[in-house]
Amino acid sequence: MKARMRIAVFGAAAVALACGSVFAQVGLSEVQGTVVDSDGNPIIGAAVTLKNTTNSALEFSAKTNKKGLYFIPNLIYNEPGEWNVTVEAAGYSPSKIDFESRKSDRTLVQEFETGMTAEAPQLVVIKAFGKATIDFTMMTAEQQAEHDKRRIEEAAARAAAEGGAAAQEQADPLQTASRLVSEGNLEGSVEYFEAAVAAVPEDSERRDLLAKVLFNLGRLDQALAAANGLREVAPDHENLHLLFADIYAGQENFDAAAQELDQQAELTPQNPAVFRRKAWLAEKKGDRAGAIAANETLTTLQPDNVEAWLALGSLYAESGQPDKSEQAFRHVVELDPKNAYKTFFNIGVLIENKPDRTEAEERRALEAFQKATEINPAYAKAHRHLAYALLRAGDLPGAKRELQRYLELEPNAPDAGEVQALVSGLPSS
Repeated sequence: MKARMRIAVFGAAAVALACGSVFAQVGLSEVQGTVVDSDGNPIIGAAVTLKNTTNSALEFSAKTNKKGLYFIPNLIYNEPGEWNVTVEAAGYSPSKIDFESRKSDRTLVQEFETGMTAEAPQLVVIKAFGKATIDFTMMTAEQQAEHDKRRIEEAAARAAAEGGAAAQEQADPLQTASRLVSEGNLEGSVEYFEAAVAAVPEDSERRDLLAKVLFNLGRLDQALAAANGLREVAPDHENLHLLFADIYAGQENFDAAAQELDQQAELTPQNPAVFRRKAWLAEKKGDRAGAIAANETLTTLQPDNVEAWLALGSLYAESGQPDKSEQAFRHVVELDPKNAYKTFFNIGVLIENKPDRTEAEERRALEAFQKATEINPAYAKAHRHLAYALLRAGDLPGAKRELQRYLELEPNAPDAGEVQALVSGLPSS
């Protein structure tokens, strides 16, 4: 399936800074949880997979250990942080998912417990620097068969008890389609959305829903046809150009997507969603100046948008604007103080990369690394960079202490031998 652009994707989390260091700390999240059977016993070797809804290249997976535990670190955050989650285990099918997602400040983002099937992935939201817990309950093939039988019987009983409601749903397939979507069965909803459109062809909302469902299923040619049908009956439908932009981007027709976004921007110049998409598309096309312009507009519309400031910090660095890059990163520190140690580290690296650094800039880099280690004493990379900054400043004992701390935190680091040799040649006082 080709990459989609349902909502903008910021590449800052995986963009290399000019010095060659990967800015991988930005926007990373983590997921952990358990996979157990219906009796609560751990299932070993179950595979949990998260696929980003806006960038098909972002796919992460892990398997459970002997205790049924799994852990997925370094989950790259893409706006708006939506992921399709699946779980697989030989001889089992998923029956329930229990999900909790929180921001870095522990603010709740999303929490639910619901049934789950092997046929449909579960959509979840995980924010930048956030942590999510996803617990799965699985059932055997025999239990699945019994579960399906019971579900059919219960559905038949409800239909008999609610004859009037069932008749109404049958009369208007839109209700059936909406119910299936709420149950996570997008594939099953398509035929009912199509029937709903046929029943009331002038209803633009029905056509809009059909196009979006087809888009989310990756049936892009059909989604485009549905969107064209919507345009015929309602050429002024709200955010119509965004719908076309998403579909064209999914088809990798980036020029057509850009044209649609330009038209939408003229209609709704204050809509942040437009500029999130424009930023994503510009980076996808290699248009750094366009990505910077879109993110600058986004930060004007949403001054507290951490992801946009992070993107600007990286983009400015790549375009040879280190001062602006540092300013953007400092905005992030103000907006997200709990994760400031990562940002201070990147500010220090950014300054280190400047050619012909002044003494003031050397001091600012040293101070940035010091701040990173003060906020998070266990952040090994910051100790290493601080050590070399101290060496440049002539503080040899201080450099030795920081390198020793680095080795304590990362005894198996790839450069451990080199660092140890340097430590042995430095004075302690």
